[in-house]
Amino acid sequence: MDPASNNTQQPLGDADQSMRNAAWPAGYGAQTDADMQAMRAGMEFLTRALGMAGPAGPNVGDEQEDHHQEDQHEWMGHQVQEQSPLCVAGPMQIIAGDGAFFDQDVDDFIHSAREISPKSADYAVVSIIGAQSSGKSYLLNCLFGTSFKVMNASTGRRQTTKGMWLSRCVRPSLFIMDVEGSDGRERGEDDTSFEKQGALFALTISDLMMVNMWLRDIGREQGGSIPLLRTVFRERAKLEPGRTKVLVVIRGYDNETPFNTLVDDVVTNMEELWKSIHDQPGRPRVLFRDYIEVSVVALPDKIQEQKFKREVAKLREWFAKNSLVGFRQDKVSASDFSFSAKGIWEAIRQNKRLNLPAHRVMVSSFFCEKVVKESINSLESNEDYLSLKKGAQGSPKEFSEKLGALLKSLLTHFDTETELYEAQERAAKRQELEDEVLHQVEPICRDLLYALRLRTSSESKDKITNLFGNADDPSTIVDQSVEDCLKKYIESCEDLRTRYKNLCDENCKVLKSELLSFAKIMAERIKDMRIRVEAEHARDEAEQKAERVKAEAALAKEEANREAERAKEETERLIEQARKEAEQAKQEADKRAREAELAATNNQLNNPLMGLGALIGAIGRGILFGPAGMVGMGGGMLGPTMQNQYGPLPAVAFNLLTLHRAMDMNLHTLQQAMLTEPPTLQ
Repeated sequence: MDPASNNTQQPLGDADQSMRNAAWPAGYGAQTDADMQAMRAGMEFLTRALGMAGPAGPNVGDEQEDHHQEDQHEWMGHQVQEQSPLCVAGPMQIIAGDGAFFDQDVDDFIHSAREISPKSADYAVVSIIGAQSSGKSYLLNCLFGTSFKVMNASTGRRQTTKGMWLSRCVRPSLFIMDVEGSDGRERGEDDTSFEKQGALFALTISDLMMVNMWLRDIGREQGGSIPLLRTVFRERAKLEPGRTKVLVVIRGYDNETPFNTLVDDVVTNMEELWKSIHDQPGRPRVLFRDYIEVSVVALPDKIQEQKFKREVAKLREWFAKNSLVGFRQDKVSASDFSFSAKGIWEAIRQNKRLNLPAHRVMVSSFFCEKVVKESINSLESNEDYLSLKKGAQGSPKEFSEKLGALLKSLLTHFDTETELYEAQERAAKRQELEDEVLHQVEPICRDLLYALRLRTSSESKDKITNLFGNADDPSTIVDQSVEDCLKKYIESCEDLRTRYKNLCDENCKVLKSELLSFAKIMAERIKDMRIRVEAEHARDEAEQKAERVKAEAALAKEEANREAERAKEETERLIEQARKEAEQAKQEADKRAREAELAATNNQLNNPLMGLGALIGAIGRGILFGPAGMVGMGGGMLGPTMQNQYGPLPAVAFNLLTLHRAMDMNLHTLQQAMLTEPPTLQ
């Protein structure tokens, strides 16, 4: 059977060979006798394992449930190849009869599935709705080997399934959900909200919703599940377009009505119901086929045991070969199933309009955020992150490579874990993860850039100092020297700039300010130093010049002293010479005096007075140059006068007296000159 086509469905009963071949994949209807015998043997074993006890169904009470479960598990353990799909867990209650959702139990149940990766959507949900006591649970047990509780007809026909229950199958991975039946007396005619909510919930979360309907109830309001379908169709049109798979299972098919006619009736009834809801004046037309994809299968009454088993086996084989896994593209991962289903159920219970796109966004946001938090919390045990912390003093290039490896690892993990979620929400949370990782790493990067700034600053200061030392005027190259140093720093940070632009710019700004300040101070310092050096040089030259002048002055003084000494010596020599000459003159004078005296004596003899006067006059003119000479001259003149006035004797005596006084005066003058120090030249 190919449920994708509404018009090719064929009865699963005793239709002719060609019809069966059209309804099922190749091999479904063209079975050999050996195949049929093997199938019957397998079904008999399955019947025993599931506790089937004849046409009326299993006659097991509550006290037999545990034994029934043990028999089923034993069958599954020994006959793994006998049935596919194969139930391996459940049932467990997902929603209670009062509407409580057991999210933790569901989550534990899902995570216990080893065959399903928690982060994958490699599973399908199959649910069943229909009237109470219409054999829904019994059909599921026969199809999938589940052990949903079934009605015990011997104790009375009453509600068996309360709320919703879940079982898990493998080959393929299916979650089978049994929904509480509708139109039960336990809830009453007025309390239909739960059954409608349950039907809508089943439609919303299922890959395939089965509608269990007895042949005799087709066209009926309650038996034909019209109230449930009306609710489902009304709400389905409010959701986004996309064909929802609905498999109508006609029970008790007797082959009297041609199957094609039966299919047409079912589909027509559904289309008419759809139009009655949505074809309203003034509203846009909403086509049934754009939202619902209906398939129809027919099963004989279970009273026809072998026939029923055979047709159920074919339907089971269709589930095995035509997997529903991957049919829906908007399905959440297995680990998110409980959270998502609970959100949908709560919205339905609160009579909120179902907005599945918004719900998917909410689910995506929640679980993407969860992955983000898990990734951030795992950083302290992440080798790449720890390597970053240890290598904080390395080069920016090495740091950037390690950071890139860390981000790649975390983002790849994020992409893998969230591949089933909404693309827009994934992108936003992915960016949030990257931003948060960069925020966590920022202190390490800050330390790295700080250390790099210190090294660059030290190296740049040495470079600037050397550069300024060779410049004629450092103040003219301050800006250019700083820019050259910054260029090297910027190039070093290039690998980190794409992720930490603000941090790099901040450090670059601080470095520029620091180097600019240093360069200006250094330029002024070098300028001042050069001025000081020039001043010191000028002072040294002045001092050297002063020293030379001083030395020359000392030499001049020494020379002057020597000249003075020589002058003194010359003066002393001249004085000594004058004294000697005076002595000689005195001696000569004495000599001449004696001679004059002698001559006078001789003249006295001849002319005593005249001779004496002339002699004294001569002596007076010859002795020295001073007063004595004048005296002598006077004496020479006075002698005759005195001779004339007083006679010869008084004149002679006067001349002698004058000569003696003159000689005493000259001697005194010479003595004073010898005792006086000659002047010293400075």
